Amino acid sequence: MIEFKVSTKSKFDAKNYEKQATFALAKTLTQVAFDVRDSIRADMQSKFDRPTSYTVNSLFVQPATKVKLVSRVGLRNRDQMKSAGPAAETIGHQFVGGPRKFKRSEGAFRRIGLLKNGQIIVPGAAAELDQFGNIKRGFMIKLLAYLQAFGEQGYKANTTDKRRASLAKRGKTESGYKTINGVVYFVSRGKGTFNGKRQHLPAGVWAKTGIHGVDVKPVLLFVDAPVYKRRIDFEKLGRDAYEKNFAVKFDRNFDQALATAR
Repeated sequence: MIEFKVSTKSKFDAKNYEKQATFALAKTLTQVAFDVRDSIRADMQSKFDRPTSYTVNSLFVQPATKVKLVSRVGLRNRDQMKSAGPAAETIGHQFVGGPRKFKRSEGAFRRIGLLKNGQIIVPGAAAELDQFGNIKRGFMIKLLAYLQAFGEQGYKANTTDKRRASLAKRGKTESGYKTINGVVYFVSRGKGTFNGKRQHLPAGVWAKTGIHGVDVKPVLLFVDAPVYKRRIDFEKLGRDAYEKNFAVKFDRNFDQALATAR
């Protein structure tokens, strides 16, 4: 989070101007905070691949007041992000580097023992993606239900055997070969032997279809969490915007305050 604050005592000793100066400072600090927010948004647009509206709107501005000459710019917290998780957890690594926080869906896979500590989920070729390249929320919920990943409170959402059979749409060719005309999802624990069975597919959730289910594609892949480099320099963008805009905007706001003073 970036914080801008100014004391009026060091620069404005004349009591006749103190009220106008305080008003101008509060207005300027707020305007600069919005300039910083816009600068960071522009940096997101240039450095992120198709950022979602959630990402672009993940910044908040706390205006300065005449009582408290402090303005702030930061990532929204849990209370401010009603429709999703707190921005500091989901994209905070882009601003400070290090590993990203784990998503709730990853926590669900971890609870049922499919995802190891230190692993994250990335989409495979058969994943349903939205326009931003992210896994569709409804598709992820469908997979969690299919894999019985919902806990005791949400067990009714888990897919039944009857529903799995309906999704598979099993049949036979004229030659008698068994077919999967829909889709069957299954889990690979990774290359090696698990419960006495040899597995050769990378760890993740896979989909199979076609004759004898030979058409196999990755849906979700479980990979080691990367350590990210900082991509957005919060402090530099804030400092640059402050140095570029503060003096000009304060002079304009102070002149306006003097002109309208009663």
